[in-house]
Amino acid sequence: MNCMDLGFHHLLKNVLKMRTSAIENLIASEQEDIDVMAMALGSLDSRKDKTKFIEKHSYVFSLPPMFELRTSKPLQSNPEDMDVLKSKLQERIVKLRDLSDYTAKVIEDAEAELLQIFNEKSYDVTSLFDNETNGLKNEETSEYNSRLGLEELIIRNQQKNLLD
Repeated sequence: MNCMDLGFHHLLKNVLKMRTSAIENLIASEQEDIDVMAMALGSLDSRKDKTKFIEKHSYVFSLPPMFELRTSKPLQSNPEDMDVLKSKLQERIVKLRDLSDYTAKVIEDAEAELLQIFNEKSYDVTSLFDNETNGLKNEETSEYNSRLGLEELIIRNQQKNLLD
């Protein structure tokens, strides 16, 4: 009878030690994963990545080569017509530059807003496990969607005005 008690306790002791060892190894593994993730997050640099991308694809972001000007006498136009066309094109260029400046400002504002959203400490998920709190606040998402809708409407109106 004592032999059975000794074997049972020895087996139970080994099982609990094995479980404890497994939990310790899981904790160590999770800590290594956390360290690796922290190192990866620390090495992220959006501006550096953007610069590398632009350098890699510089042909997309550079001006095309100038066309060689070849004229022939029969194809030349009346100078007055050319002046009128030139003034219309200059007005169009001014409008397009204004639209481009406005679009660049909207993009910069949107990028700043995105960076602000990305930099918020919203990775804490404890509120999702709390029974009293149910999900995200609808007010924040509706405010964000209404701002995007307003910006889209402004851009469409500017483009429509330029085309008219």
